[in-house]
Amino acid sequence: MNDCRILIICCEKMKETVESADLPDSAVLALPCLGRIDEAVILRAFRKGADAVIIAGCVEGNCKYNSGNYQARRCVNEVRDILTEIGISGERLEILNLAPNQAVDLVNLFENMKEVVMRLGHPDILGAER
Repeated sequence: MNDCRILIICCEKMKETVESADLPDSAVLALPCLGRIDEAVILRAFRKGADAVIIAGCVEGNCKYNSGNYQARRCVNEVRDILTEIGISGERLEILNLAPNQAVDLVNLFENMKEVVMRLGHPDILGAER
């Protein structure tokens, strides 16, 4: 398997950091705040063909909207449970809190996620667009 599709969902504050990392085989979806993310957004990413999803937001306690990163973490935990229930590894979904000068942490996580995808293969989702 040579192709690997990883979606990075980030807050507007982290968009420049994410894009500066110049990650191949990735797409970026920026939201005003990660507090706006819900389970449907993440699950739809998998249905649209993502092999993995990384949620990248500001450092906990540093959200412009106060609690967006905490809400995102709760959402990620809920989606991991849903993925497990439908037979898809929760390893395909990660959340990372970072400061604008920590793009290297995102690059490291991205490389780890690529290894996870290579090990697990494409997720088997009925009707997934590939």
